[in-house]
Amino acid sequence: MVSMVRLTDSYANWSRRHRGKRACGSVAVEFAIVAPMLIIFMFGAIEFGLIFKDMLTLNQAAREASRTAAVGKSTSEIVAKMTAAGATLRTADITYYLERGVYNGSTGAWTYTTLGDTATTPVRNDALSGDQVRVRLEYPHRLVTGGLFSRLANAQNGTAIRLRGTMVMRRE
Repeated sequence: MVSMVRLTDSYANWSRRHRGKRACGSVAVEFAIVAPMLIIFMFGAIEFGLIFKDMLTLNQAAREASRTAAVGKSTSEIVAKMTAAGATLRTADITYYLERGVYNGSTGAWTYTTLGDTATTPVRNDALSGDQVRVRLEYPHRLVTGGLFSRLANAQNGTAIRLRGTMVMRRE
């Protein structure tokens, strides 16, 4: 009976002395497995946040431009309002389409044409009261993570995704 107690006491002492050495290797292996996943999730969250910010800014710029067109301002004023609202974006990269929609009663659909009477300078807004004015914006968002998420985001050239914002309002 005495020898049994001493055996368990000596095992307990050995276990206390060697516990740190055994855990050290397993912690390194666990870190090597978990760290890349955490880094990918972190960069994914950052990338998603930047895309979301640019999308909100693009939609706000489309709304401001559409509202300016709805009150009858010229196309140069519409573009200036869009540029001011999208100031945090690279405004030179924004592609915009200003369109006038007319309802066709026979087909029951709206027909869109380019907004503006090009005979005047600055180009006059030729949408009549009751017509729709539609502003479509496209913007190439450059991925901060480069090619890391390019397949998931369906990126063009592996570095940018095309964001789109559209707003339609009735001409007053």
